[in-house]
Amino acid sequence: MRIDRINVRSFGNIMRWNSGDLKDNMTVIYGHNESGKSTITEFIRSTLFPISGKKRLYPTPSKNDSGIIEVTMDNGDRRTLIREQKKVKEENGKRTISEEFSNMDSATYRALYGLDLEELTNNKVISTNDFKSKFLTIPGGENVPAVSKDIDNRLEELMTPEKMSDTRLIGACMKEIDSINAEIEEIESKMDQYDALYAEREDLKRKVLDKKKLIDLSNDEKARKRLNRSQSGNLEHLRELEDECKGLSEYDSFNPDDKARFEHISEEIDRIKSEIPSDKKIKDVNNVLSKRTEIENVCSQSNDYIKNKASISKVESDISKIDGEITELEKKVGWTSEQASKVRNGQYIISKAERVLQKRNGRNFGKREYGLLLLGIVGIVVAVLGALLLEDMIVTIAGAVLALLGIALPFIVVSKKKKDPLNWDQWIVNEGYPSGIEPERAIVLAENLRVLCDLNSKRDAAKAERQSLIAETSLFERALAPLAMAYELKGSTEENIESLRTMLNDAIVIKEKNEQITKLKDKMKADSEERSRLLRRWGSSERFKEAYLKKLRLIDLRKEMETLKQSIEATTKLSISELKAFLADDIPDADDLKDDSDQYSQRIGEITHMMDEIMNDDAYNQLLTKRMNAEERLKGLAREWATYSIAQTIIRDSCDRFYSDLQPTVVIRANRYLSLMTEGRYQLDNDPRDNDIVVKDSVMRKNSSQWSSGLGDQIYLSIKMALAEEITAEKMPMIMDDILVRFDDERKQGACKAIYEFSRENQVIMFTCDNSVFNYFRLEGNFNEITLG
Repeated sequence: MRIDRINVRSFGNIMRWNSGDLKDNMTVIYGHNESGKSTITEFIRSTLFPISGKKRLYPTPSKNDSGIIEVTMDNGDRRTLIREQKKVKEENGKRTISEEFSNMDSATYRALYGLDLEELTNNKVISTNDFKSKFLTIPGGENVPAVSKDIDNRLEELMTPEKMSDTRLIGACMKEIDSINAEIEEIESKMDQYDALYAEREDLKRKVLDKKKLIDLSNDEKARKRLNRSQSGNLEHLRELEDECKGLSEYDSFNPDDKARFEHISEEIDRIKSEIPSDKKIKDVNNVLSKRTEIENVCSQSNDYIKNKASISKVESDISKIDGEITELEKKVGWTSEQASKVRNGQYIISKAERVLQKRNGRNFGKREYGLLLLGIVGIVVAVLGALLLEDMIVTIAGAVLALLGIALPFIVVSKKKKDPLNWDQWIVNEGYPSGIEPERAIVLAENLRVLCDLNSKRDAAKAERQSLIAETSLFERALAPLAMAYELKGSTEENIESLRTMLNDAIVIKEKNEQITKLKDKMKADSEERSRLLRRWGSSERFKEAYLKKLRLIDLRKEMETLKQSIEATTKLSISELKAFLADDIPDADDLKDDSDQYSQRIGEITHMMDEIMNDDAYNQLLTKRMNAEERLKGLAREWATYSIAQTIIRDSCDRFYSDLQPTVVIRANRYLSLMTEGRYQLDNDPRDNDIVVKDSVMRKNSSQWSSGLGDQIYLSIKMALAEEITAEKMPMIMDDILVRFDDERKQGACKAIYEFSRENQVIMFTCDNSVFNYFRLEGNFNEITLG
């Protein structure tokens, strides 16, 4: 949706103000303080989205409030909003803007599209959780803060990492275990007999262990001898492998990499032979390539030619449409467009006619006249009192004079008001209009004549554009003609362009193919020489392949020999030479050692039984059970603390990585605008764990409490412009009233660049008291310039 025209008849201190046609998406309206910028802003906002209830805003509502806003919807539907006091209706009975977008209330509209300094920093809309989750975070990210907070609360209940406290679950459990251990130690310290038995049992266990070690050593020695004898077969197999290696020693110098090199060269030679030149032919490749620059220039300009042809059709359609509108309007008013251009029309005639109507239709008696009549009544009362009660002649005369003046003057004033301030009929004839036309008819006719003049101007502009486009297409066709003649092309312009493009591409391909074939032949020759060098020693490719297989067998034999040697040495703990010596001089096995440890084991059992009887105390056993349970509970709490700690670390690392790379569309656009305003310093941080809006630079992150007023304005403006492009399917015009007053010069220029970029797809109407804003926008491109008087 875009606003085409604003006509304020009466609103606050603004009377009969007309914006004219707002042809560009960007409009800048300059005016000094108290020149009516905020009043016009409020007129636009309250007309598009009237405020419900009895809330009173600047300016104070008046019964004379009236005006018109003409808009065009994105689908081309034109609507005229007529305002009378607080009520807004559509001229032809269509829905008003607030009715069309009933899901948007006036507060939301003002916070996003009707911006002054107060509404710019109004963050109620963008700070709601529903709004943030829909536009400012990645789907699912809204649940992260709650999950992270729950984990932090549970970790706090389990343990404080900085200090072990008895008030936390883990600290309390450790304290309980320490208390149980102290009780157990107290019981055990009283058991002198238990300690003596324990010492005797440990001594007996050492004796049993020493005896077992001696027996194990004896058994190990016997096993080792048996193992060494079992390796004789492996030694024989090792000797056979060594003999086979000696038989293959002549192939030891063969390099296995030569086999891969040989096969690669052979494949390259076969591949090169299979290359066949392209059979595409052109009469004269060099002739085509000699005109390569001219052909490329024509082809590069072909898109512009096609676009111009399409533009000519569109402009001719627009001209035809405008002709129809002019004809229809000429029939309606009975004037031709040439006649309309010779007289003054529009607001000048309307203003004169409205003044005449106001004089003619004004009331005979106003406040001033009734005040004079009241003065006359007071004079009569004074005269009566002076004559009857005071019997004072002076008072009586004074009262009579006042009565005469109070009664005569109102009728004199009324008679003067009824006089026409100018000779209307003569004046309208002097302006070129027909005699006898009344002011009411003159208002309608003047507005229709203005529209007729505007349509005529649009038609003239369209015709000029058509001539310019025709001239450009003719220039292109003249440039194409010599090439079409040179290559005997007889199709349409578009077909000749495509033929030239195809001829040039084919010529380039053929030239490149010929160069490639030459290189391939040179490479094939070099590869053939390399293959001959590899075969020179072995005589033929069959002998070469046989040598390769023998070399592989030799490598496998040596690997097998090395593996067998390592296995024998690892098993026997002897080198090959030591093992051969051992087998040559084998010693018989020694007698088994007598295992007499049973008597020690019996005594150990008796001592253990005695110790169990000493320790068979219910209180002691209960303490052991209680400690075991406490230790298990401590392990569970520790595992839970570790699990939550890892989960929190994963959440933080994932958010730091994930949300630094993946950003919603609104955040990407807002960052683009914020970067322009802050010279690339700040970017939004859309981590869902932040409840506030946060920005970051290369050094630190800042929440809203750390922003300066200027930075806050820049952040909110960036977000709201990005949201304005996403929140509705219809593109709503954005109104800005002196929102750059807290920007320094550099950021003000960046803001103008960002706003102009936003206006490429969305209409912006900016009111400002800073004349430098004009200069900043002139650096960006065309826009509507309006100055308030």
